[in-house]
Amino acid sequence: HEKIPAVDVIQDLDGLPLPTSYFEQTMDIDNVEYYTCPQKDAFSGFMSHACRVYLFPGKQSAFYKSIVFANLSHAREKKRSSPYKLVR
Repeated sequence: HEKIPAVDVIQDLDGLPLPTSYFEQTMDIDNVEYYTCPQKDAFSGFMSHACRVYLFPGKQSAFYKSIVFANLSHAREKKRSSPYKLVR
């Protein structure tokens, strides 16, 4: 499988790094100052990218997976016919 930069895995739909507040809210953690996603813990498959995200200062971790919409034929069709639906 293709190796991609681990930081590219944990991006929002606009291609920006996920804010620490994302992990605070989804994992119900009081304080996430920063996170890392080491390349050794990243994986790139046919339709998704994933990595182990380490959260600090609490040292929790999470598995984060993102879908590669460009590889999904129905997503490509939706992007063409109803692009506003992919923004959600």
